Amino acid sequence: YLVIGLACIGLSHWAGGPGFWVVLPAGAWLALAGALCAAGIVIAVRGSRQFALAQTNIIPFSPASSLVTDGVFRWSRNPMYLGMVAALLGAAVASNRVSALIVPMAFFWIIQSWFIVHEERQLLASFGDSFQAYCANTRRWL
Repeated sequence: YLVIGLACIGLSHWAGGPGFWVVLPAGAWLALAGALCAAGIVIAVRGSRQFALAQTNIIPFSPASSLVTDGVFRWSRNPMYLGMVAALLGAAVASNRVSALIVPMAFFWIIQSWFIVHEERQLLASFGDSFQAYCANTRRWL
């Protein structure tokens, strides 16, 4: 994940292109970038702590021993991934290059297409009706 964040910044300098800061002052964009990064980190850490408290596996594609539905999982089924995407968006905004948005968008697509789909199948197989009820009441992202 750290490598992906660094790729976001590196891509912005290599690819160049237009910047964000032409619309608003740099300070406003940097404040937004900082807020996105901070919120993303807090959300991801809270989600991982809830997994630890529930003593369930945090490693992707590994079976879960319990279905976590409280805390940040009340408003997102994937708060750790959501936090990662938010932090990457913050890094992209901080780089002041529209081209840097490619990285968080690619990360989102990979997580959505490969990780979440597989993990949700696994959770459905393990928790059945409880997981279906959770999905009916809680969005995948926000």
